[in-house]
Amino acid sequence: MPSTGPVILVLDHNSRNLELLDQFLRKQNYEPVCIGDLGELQQFIADTNALSTISMALLDITGFDSGLWESAEILREHKIPFFIISAGKNPATQETGLNHGASRVLVKPLVGKELIQIISAIVKGK
Repeated sequence: MPSTGPVILVLDHNSRNLELLDQFLRKQNYEPVCIGDLGELQQFIADTNALSTISMALLDITGFDSGLWESAEILREHKIPFFIISAGKNPATQETGLNHGASRVLVKPLVGKELIQIISAIVKGK
């Protein structure tokens, strides 16, 4: 299926949340690449051809260990903007995310209108 719009990498351990983000982004004419585990994420970002198609990434850190930050560093090295999604407002999480190159930390529950505004601004800026 041809891409309907800019490609967004989405990482979420929760398969239902991943499905909801996939549906939401597709309705907004984005093409999500949905990944549910760290191993799959690492394989994806190791493929520089696949990585070059990504406009930005949304990384829900819930349920992942600190290995996630290595992948975040690779996104930063490739100048792919990414946002961390967190279950709560935690200064340590925010500091860690920003130190690893996150553009911003978003706190659940996500507000659809705000998320689309953020994504649109990033995608237009690339």
